[in-house]
Amino acid sequence: MIGAALDALPAGESNKARKLNGDLFERYIRMILQEIGVSVHDGVVSVPVFVNGEELFKMSYQHDLIIEENGEVRAIGSVKTSSKDRIDKILTGHFKGYTIKLNPLDGVYYCDLRPNMLTDDILASQIRSLDALLTEDIWRLIE
Repeated sequence: MIGAALDALPAGESNKARKLNGDLFERYIRMILQEIGVSVHDGVVSVPVFVNGEELFKMSYQHDLIIEENGEVRAIGSVKTSSKDRIDKILTGHFKGYTIKLNPLDGVYYCDLRPNMLTDDILASQIRSLDALLTEDIWRLIE
């Protein structure tokens, strides 16, 4: 179990500590994936924007996880550690709206599943525990 009480730090230092903790957690997840044989790094991915079948331009996005297999980007991902960045999207229904109306994600993984992620049919079908990524889903992705 890994835990951190970063809000308990003196005033003015907790945001810096949360940022450092987040950066270290991102590196930790990349190291786990690399250790099991997945080619992963952080960086920028250029995504082409098409209108009426014509590529107009490319947009660049910074990602925490870029998974490649045989020189081809197979997955991109973000690692979040604070409830500010992750839990509010689930509790307010934004996640459902994005997932249903825009584009279902191939995987959303949590270290600590919230109760509604197990009881809500839509959330339960989209969100899994982090161990499912490492033991099942990542292998299907890079096949």
